[in-house]
Amino acid sequence: MGTKNTSLRVAVAATGALAALALGGGTAQALPGPNGTVQQLAIVGSDTTFNFMNAYSTVFNSNTTLNKDHDKLLNIAAKPTGDQTIPAEGKCTADRTYGLGHLPPDGSGAGRKALYGTDGNPENTNNTATGCLDIARSSGARDSAADPATAQFFAYAKDAVSYTYFGPGPANLSQSDLQSIYTCGVTDWGQIAGSGKTGTIQRYLPQIGSGTRDFFLKTVLGGVSVAPSSVACPLDETVQENTGTDIPTAKRGNSIEPYSAGQWVQQNVAGGTGDKTANNKIGAINGVKAVNGNGATAKPATTAILDGTFLGNRFLFNVLDTRIPSYSQALRAVGVDNTGASLLCSGSQAQLIRNAGFVPLPGAATGGGISRISSCRKS
Repeated sequence: MGTKNTSLRVAVAATGALAALALGGGTAQALPGPNGTVQQLAIVGSDTTFNFMNAYSTVFNSNTTLNKDHDKLLNIAAKPTGDQTIPAEGKCTADRTYGLGHLPPDGSGAGRKALYGTDGNPENTNNTATGCLDIARSSGARDSAADPATAQFFAYAKDAVSYTYFGPGPANLSQSDLQSIYTCGVTDWGQIAGSGKTGTIQRYLPQIGSGTRDFFLKTVLGGVSVAPSSVACPLDETVQENTGTDIPTAKRGNSIEPYSAGQWVQQNVAGGTGDKTANNKIGAINGVKAVNGNGATAKPATTAILDGTFLGNRFLFNVLDTRIPSYSQALRAVGVDNTGASLLCSGSQAQLIRNAGFVPLPGAATGGGISRISSCRKS
């Protein structure tokens, strides 16, 4: 293991100890029990949910009652600051070390493609057979054109995507305003009523492969075509998602950038070295806030996110592929089926989810092609 892997060893929920979990009809059930084999489970993908999965890893590490197989979940950062190694095991025959010289999949789409072996990277081509990567973090939902039928999406929380700004405004934009900005229908803040500023709008989008980027384009912008960068209407698509510090200081005053509400909350509440907002602010869309409060008091607007009043509400997922050799172990780690639920899907991790700035899912179906099982949704 690399020296930066100190928080990456996780136990997997795989035991009859989950028998206390009730799934419909009041019957206590559990996922199949341990198989007697130690299994490592490598997770790649979304930067948005990386911190939460680290926290979830810690919970498993301390719960040896549930982790009878002593399985290990390896949570690989989308934007590494040091080396993280996936050791060879079973059908995964070679060590793989991700770091600054060899970057891991960065973003939801990139993580899912790596899991399926369709990202064009030779080392992942046979991943469905070798299982070197086992789980993909994703803040984006299933894409019928890119995700195979063997993929399973397990939603465990809700988040929201809005925009951030620096300075006095704009504290609220309509969807129409956002569409006009990103299609270059307007190019100066002075053209937006109530923006509180003037100057050429500096548009930003997260890196390609980001689930936050994809969701912002498809849902928040409603699928309009973003205009390419020009002198009159600049666009930067190289910033890391949910990272206000990536925007040059000189351009921040006139910038606009998509941002996860949960990440914005978590960064504000955590503060210190974990805060990448650069003191930006998160805006409302169509007069509805994604976040209430600021700084250490910031919280997601739970009701507006859960009931869909806020335009940019979304599910957060862990993605599995039934072809991966370790599928059963991964299912016990983060999934749910008709026999029971993992610890993550049992409802017991609600406070952990809140601590990450996200919204736990209630015990009610929400539609949208996602079926309810326990406190998770499967699609």
